[in-house]
Amino acid sequence: MTKISDEEAVHLQFRVPQSRADEFMKLVFENSRMQHGGKTKMFLLLIDEFQKSQQIKQLRGEIARIEGE
Repeated sequence: MTKISDEEAVHLQFRVPQSRADEFMKLVFENSRMQHGGKTKMFLLLIDEFQKSQQIKQLRGEIARIEGE
């Protein structure tokens, strides 16, 4: 298992449509050339990017609210 942090790791198992799995595997290959732990790293990267996009969206809303005052 790839050491991802000092935090205890859990095993995730879920089902997605084949087309989405293919897209994910393509991203993994492009990012890590399928090195050991590549899927884990890509999953964590996607989660981080999603969280950042949500923070940006929230900050833009706050800026718009402040500018509108």
